Amino acid sequence: MATGLVQCAISDDTPENRAQAGYARLDVHAGHVSIKSITKGPPAPQASPSRGKVRGMSRRSRKRLLERISATRGLKGAFFVTLTYPDEFPEDPRQQYRDLKVFLQRLLQKYPDAGYIWRKEYKKRKSGVNVGLIAPHYHLFILIPGQLLTNVRSYISQAWFEVVASGDERHLRAGTQVDVLKNLRHAMYYASKYIAKQDDDALPDGTGRIWGYGGRLDAQAS
Repeated sequence: MATGLVQCAISDDTPENRAQAGYARLDVHAGHVSIKSITKGPPAPQASPSRGKVRGMSRRSRKRLLERISATRGLKGAFFVTLTYPDEFPEDPRQQYRDLKVFLQRLLQKYPDAGYIWRKEYKKRKSGVNVGLIAPHYHLFILIPGQLLTNVRSYISQAWFEVVASGDERHLRAGTQVDVLKNLRHAMYYASKYIAKQDDDALPDGTGRIWGYGGRLDAQAS
């Protein structure tokens, strides 16, 4: 007599059904087989090793970011944007990323032809109720064809204010900064100083992604 754990699928042999196959413990005797127990689905996978702490932008990541910037057309006349939080800010990186994601979704709804490159940075607060604490902010290149600075500046200020549920009129006035990139040299200055700069300190644990891009970034006119 032999007993063992075997995979079985009592149904048509299709990829979908194989993925749902169960595992049955069988007692095999001379002349017959008896099923002792059935477990649905495959055995639980082993947990993957935990990722190390985020230490900032690596040389490899910075190289990829600079390559992405240099390959982007239409930076002349694009907008350099900084988004900061009010005195109260979320400490959970997942909430921070959610705020950025919602802001970018709003941006593309307002300007469907827009493209963007973003970078997350941390700095110690120099004033306010959380002075001394490390707070996130975002730097972005935003390409929006045919839009005036005043219109874009007003929209971004209001949109970010609403996304983070600030409620502080001072933050509405000073929570964002929007400048026009005059030429490619100007763009690369902002890239080296803000977008692709090395981090001064180790980033908080669980930071996650610190840069990305999206929208119609490669559809811009040169």
